[in-house]
Parts: sequence; C-alpha cells; structure tokens
Amino acid sequence: MGKSLSITISALVTLSSSQTPEIQSQNADLAEELEKKFESLTKDSECEEGSNACIKGDFAKCHKVFENGKLVNRFSIQPCGGDLKCYVLPLVLKPGTSITCTNLEDRNRRIDVARGKFSATGKSDPFVPPPPKTACNEGVGKAEFRKINADNAEDLTEKFSTFTADQPCQVNETACIGQVFAKCATVLKDGKFVNQFQLQACGGGTICIVAPLVNKCGTTITCSTEQDRIDRLDQARKNL
Repeated sequence: MGKSLSITISALVTLSSSQTPEIQSQNADLAEELEKKFESLTKDSECEEGSNACIKGDFAKCHKVFENGKLVNRFSIQPCGGDLKCYVLPLVLKPGTSITCTNLEDRNRRIDVARGKFSATGKSDPFVPPPPKTACNEGVGKAEFRKINADNAEDLTEKFSTFTADQPCQVNETACIGQVFAKCATVLKDGKFVNQFQLQACGGGTICIVAPLVNKCGTTITCSTEQDRIDRLDQARKNL
C-alpha cells in the first residue's frame, strides 16, 4: 500500500499570519517540503478525496474508485502536456501553496521571488504581483493610510490596463481586464493544464474597478460604476 497524502495536507494550515514577506518565505519552504513528500507517492497511494498532488511530474487528483469490490480513494493521473510538469508553487498574498503545471524555470523563479532573492519585473508578468506603489502601515492613522490606499488603487488600475485574458497568472489572482472582472484558474487547454484568467462580466451597467479599503490597508477589486470608483477615491483622500 502506498503512503497516504494526509501527511502533506496538515502542513498547509501551520503557517502564521505574519507580514507578506515572511508568509512568502514560509510558503517557499512549504512548497519544497511538499514536492519532496510527493516524490514518495504513486497513483496507488492512499489519499484524501479532492486533494491534489504531483506524481512523477504529472498532476494528480484524488477520487473515489471501486477496487477489489470496495470504494477507495485513489489518484487519477492527468499529464500536464508539452514541456510542462507538475510543481508546488508558493502563494503570494496568503499562507499556502498551489499545485499546477508549469516549467522548471518558472517554478524556480517563483521560489526565488518568494524568498526575496530578486523581484518580479515588467507589467506583463503578473505571476507574482508587485508590491503596492506605496507601502501601507495602519499605525500612521486612518486618514493617512486611506490616502495611501487611494494611491495604490489608482496604480493597480493603471497596471490592469496592460493585462489581457491570455497572459500568465497565479491561481485565484483577480484583476480587471477591459473593465471586466477576471479571476485566474487552472484550465485544460489544447490537452494541457494552464493558468488563465476567466472573465466574469459585471452586468447591470457596472464595470470592474479597484477601490481603496476604508478601515485597513489595502484595495478591493469589485464590480461597480466609474462614478463610484471616483467617489471612493475622493472620500479616501479626504477621510470622509
């Protein structure tokens, strides 16, 4: 009987809710730890239904199947296709990892970026979102960090103006593409798994906007009107 995947799942919830740089470094460590554990897995290994893994370079998902007259959990192998292989990647903005198909160069780059060895550059490369234009610290007071949020919201809006639906992205990353809300997901395309933005029309005369948060540092991506976006920026800068 193969080794159980349950030993890898618990590691996903042990990270602390520290600042982003520390989270990214911990995520990189966790990604490498999981890859090492996955080396011992086979398609016959026990697993938790719905869990994902990398097995011999292929993407694997755990399903219930009938085996020797009983229902058991087993991995279903889904080859990545092309020159891609399955890797564990560190998330950027929250604790955890993502299992997806990519190439070794991209995998190594994301690990290095997470550990702060170099910065992601170029507006067309959203694999690792750049830090806000201005660092936000809630300790400076609400009036000040709301102004910073407004500046960062406008900066992000400008960055999104260069985005297209078919460019690389990280799973669950959100953006505004052509005034349409977009969320990144792993999809099967031309026989291989790729990360791609899925467009979700806002409807009701609304568009996708980036707005400043009110009570803490940060921004939000949502559907609203252009006038509402302008009003929120103005209110943030005036602390209304």
